[in-house]
Amino acid sequence: MPIWAIIIICIGLAVVAAMIIFNFTLKKKFERRADEQQKLIDETKETVTMLIIDKKRMKLRDAGLPKMVLEEAPKRYARKTMPIIKAKVGPRIMTFVANKDVFKTIPIKTNVKAEVSGIYVTGFVPLKASKTADTAPKKKGNILGKLL
Repeated sequence: MPIWAIIIICIGLAVVAAMIIFNFTLKKKFERRADEQQKLIDETKETVTMLIIDKKRMKLRDAGLPKMVLEEAPKRYARKTMPIIKAKVGPRIMTFVANKDVFKTIPIKTNVKAEVSGIYVTGFVPLKASKTADTAPKKKGNILGKLL
């Protein structure tokens, strides 16, 4: 085996080992940061009654969030679409950023008790049983039965 092949294999193994070590250290760092952020969210969480008006995935600058929020948001979120909820809280209409799981399941045009931390919605409980597509009343009979 030529010497240059041995050198390339050694360099490749060193790069792979460095990537594995780097991956584990970054993973621990990101997990620690996520735990700290979740702890802060749980500390500042409050329950609010709101009427959900609309929910969409849109960019932060198009969502109508306050200027201060847009300035403090990381640059990587400027181009990403975020789950945005428009809701009426008391007499005011406000814009919230939702958790992914909450965004998928939250019903539109219903009153909910939501757990809110700043502008971030982390959970909700419907106030009344809402009529969704799967619980809507079914039509009785068909048009042919009515004609005959």
